[in-house]
Amino acid sequence: MKRLPLLVLFGLLLPAGCSGKKPPPDPVSVKGTVLGMDGKPLTGQKLVLIFNPQDESNKKGKLPNPVVDEKTGTFSDMAVPGRYKVTLAPIVRGGGGGPAGGEGGGASGAPAELKNLPASVLDPQQSKWEVDVPAEGLDNIKLTMPAK
Repeated sequence: MKRLPLLVLFGLLLPAGCSGKKPPPDPVSVKGTVLGMDGKPLTGQKLVLIFNPQDESNKKGKLPNPVVDEKTGTFSDMAVPGRYKVTLAPIVRGGGGGPAGGEGGGASGAPAELKNLPASVLDPQQSKWEVDVPAEGLDNIKLTMPAK
């Protein structure tokens, strides 16, 4: 009879160790190019991409915010596989290197770079840029600037 309490205890502890929650997948490489309306790489602006997760599985961990190279329009970062809405933000010159703008910053106080970008690439609700990052990564993302 001594085994029965031990088996009951084991049976109670077993489910606690198997909660069913899986850790998020490992980040994978994402690379691509931001293109102007003319189809050529977007250059001459200090911009950062913001990957806005659309799946619960990719909302955990560090979110990718790759800087767009001013000379080539290319970007590279790591992202957890899943669906994202992608937006752009200008980098504050002389600041900490992070994106400008944010909540409540109306267009009147926006940096000049922000005023030159279509609203549809600044707002995740309006963005048509959708990226589905597979488990093996993605190295040919093309994000074309829409007309204003």
